[in-house]
Amino acid sequence: MKDRILAFIDTETTGFDPVENEMIEIGGLLARPVPMPGRGPRLEVVEEFEFKIKPERLETANPEALRINGYNDADWLFAPALPEVMKQVQIKTAGCIMVGQNVAFDWA
Repeated sequence: MKDRILAFIDTETTGFDPVENEMIEIGGLLARPVPMPGRGPRLEVVEEFEFKIKPERLETANPEALRINGYNDADWLFAPALPEVMKQVQIKTAGCIMVGQNVAFDWA
């Protein structure tokens, strides 16, 4: 585990229900633990990424969630679809240890 890169992942959605609402953004920070003699490791940032995802069901979106996440049509106009983004995330995080907050929601 000491040699594995950590992938800190966060998602943003169109609402507060992981089944009914959809992911509209995913971001991550990849960090390598670097040993520090006599201390715990420090983290060295390897890469940061952020992908906007084209929503397919805005009619089911919660307006408050869209406001919190800063959604607007212009910024998402050319966003790719979810499958395309997830392929990129899979490539970037291959072999990493995943780290996140509220992981059960993001996983769902």
